[in-house]
Amino acid sequence: MISIEEDKQFLINQRKKGRPGFMYGIDLKEFKITTKRKTRIMERREADVMRKEQSDREVEQMMQTAELVSTSSSILESDVSVVPVAGTSTANIVIEHTSPEDMEFASLLSESPRAKRKRGFRNIMTTKLCAALDKRKISDRDAVHILIATIEALDLDVQEFIINRSSIHFYREKIRKEKASKIKKYFKDTKLQAAVVHWDGKLLPALTETEQNALCDICIFIVSVYIEAWFCAPSAAKAPYQDFTVLSKLFAYQAIDRDISQVALQKLSNHLWYLSPEVVALAFFDPNVPFESKIKMVNALNRETELLIKNEKRIQIQIDEIPPIINDRIEQFVTSETREFFKRFELDDEFLMTDPLTWHQNECFVKGLELVNKLKVVNDSAERGV
Repeated sequence: MISIEEDKQFLINQRKKGRPGFMYGIDLKEFKITTKRKTRIMERREADVMRKEQSDREVEQMMQTAELVSTSSSILESDVSVVPVAGTSTANIVIEHTSPEDMEFASLLSESPRAKRKRGFRNIMTTKLCAALDKRKISDRDAVHILIATIEALDLDVQEFIINRSSIHFYREKIRKEKASKIKKYFKDTKLQAAVVHWDGKLLPALTETEQNALCDICIFIVSVYIEAWFCAPSAAKAPYQDFTVLSKLFAYQAIDRDISQVALQKLSNHLWYLSPEVVALAFFDPNVPFESKIKMVNALNRETELLIKNEKRIQIQIDEIPPIINDRIEQFVTSETREFFKRFELDDEFLMTDPLTWHQNECFVKGLELVNKLKVVNDSAERGV
């Protein structure tokens, strides 16, 4: 659910006729709030880890004190003395004065590694170790047992290492985030000519029947309608005729899936920027437009602009108006206002007086084609009406 009132109003306006309003960038106020919230969460997690470690140390110290006092009580008989145990201010060993064996035993206890409680200071979690644990899907609790057993097998002191469930969980999350940030930065800085997307085969057996049907619907729609338009999207010259072609394909798609066709047509009818009277001039430079249509487009340059689309940056049509529009082809969008395109870019339209079959040999057409090929066609610019 959207909780920001400003965003709600924007989406409501996008469903209105004419789609008033536009998005102009990042909401800095919301960005600062989100950043502070994430920082507080990370600080709380680090504090929880420290509290957990402190609690574990206190519990172990109490257990050690209780064990040492219990051991000393069995030695107490007659004449006694108290020997403090190193590393603690509360645990003492009670021994006899007259027994050398007891004195030696107390000395060993006071110098034993167990009596010298140390806080772990060596972090064992590395990038490779974290990746190995994730690869084998080992939980944090299981990782504690594995790491302790490994350290003991290497004849190292376990107490020197930071090993507990909360610390391992914290470091694994931290390493994952650092790795993800490095991958994003590397991908952003790398200029790839091509990329290969690997589909996880394990996902397919886990799909439900509803998900399988939805996946089939998406694949059929992409192959039948969308994939050609997606590849041609960066080309400015192909934009008008491509919009008209997609409009025709979506209308014909009713024979396959009427629901998808209706929803897609409703959405596309609000995005026909490149069929407006001026921008449709790009179609003169599109090699996919039939020569017969280009001849009719040239003849339509003397036609007055219809009142419905005059001075509009985009046209708006209803779904029930699509069939006659498809039958009239792309030349119906060309009017006398289309010449403004050539004036805006200071292009010589002398080639329009010749046969379209010879345009590629005309110097004016070649210069215009070079300019059109340099135009950027991005959805963001179109959405903002630039």
